[in-house]
Amino acid sequence: MQVDARSCCVGCIAFAVPVSCYAATWFHGDPCTADTCDTDYDECLHGAVDADADGYPAAEVDGTTCTGGTDCLDDLATAFPGAPVVECSELDNDCNANADEDNDGDGHVALGCGGDDCHDDDALVFLGECSGVNECCDGCFQVNGCWIDPTTGYMWQDVPMDGHTTWDLAAAYCALLSLAGHGMGEWHLPTISELRTLVRGCPATAPGGACGLTDACLDEVCNSADCNGCAYLGGPRADGYYLDPVLQAEFGMYWSSSSCTSNPTYAWRLCSFDAGVSWFSKDDTSMVRCVRPGS
Repeated sequence: MQVDARSCCVGCIAFAVPVSCYAATWFHGDPCTADTCDTDYDECLHGAVDADADGYPAAEVDGTTCTGGTDCLDDLATAFPGAPVVECSELDNDCNANADEDNDGDGHVALGCGGDDCHDDDALVFLGECSGVNECCDGCFQVNGCWIDPTTGYMWQDVPMDGHTTWDLAAAYCALLSLAGHGMGEWHLPTISELRTLVRGCPATAPGGACGLTDACLDEVCNSADCNGCAYLGGPRADGYYLDPVLQAEFGMYWSSSSCTSNPTYAWRLCSFDAGVSWFSKDDTSMVRCVRPGS
């Protein structure tokens, strides 16, 4: 609606506009307000624009951001903050800043809309690596208690062994494991280099990171400060662990099969809550997640 310079709105042009109303509207020009003139009280009213009359003021009008406005689609009465999501819609009907077909905003369209996101309510989980069928996945959903890392091709036990155990029993457990159609002798306790491939969000201990503890260097002198990992529970998962969001994980340490060469009664472990690599007595107890090279 075009605002006349001498009045609050077109509806007031026919009246003798009071001077105070005239002064208040001079150069007003705010596209985020719907201007009206109350001649009974000699008052100019500048209400928020609500073009679709859904009770929510527009968040933006003609490229101008409206302070306090919340309606992201002010030309659609069914779209407003908290409105029901319209499945597979390319619009942001609930005004959470994400299209409904990717309502968690992780850049992956929901599985039911032709995408690869099986959990469109969690931005940390999209399971894109399971978009095809393999022996660990059916569509996007893990089956058979295993997970194939799309980066390395390693097949991991998922979930880890129930409980904690000593290093010797951990190695024996993996050697006897039968899972996902792969029997005894096909699984093993991962080496420290294999275990580090699970690290997400901590460059120092992720593969190729500054931590010098690898299969090629298992002596305590290789255990530099970089091997201490990163901030406590500062990982990319919702629980703060430094592991792939897809994995079912627990708080604590995971055994590797790698012994400390300078003290073979100790072995190296990876911590889920800070991605640190450290050595502990083999008589201590830790969690176990077995691995195999993959198909």
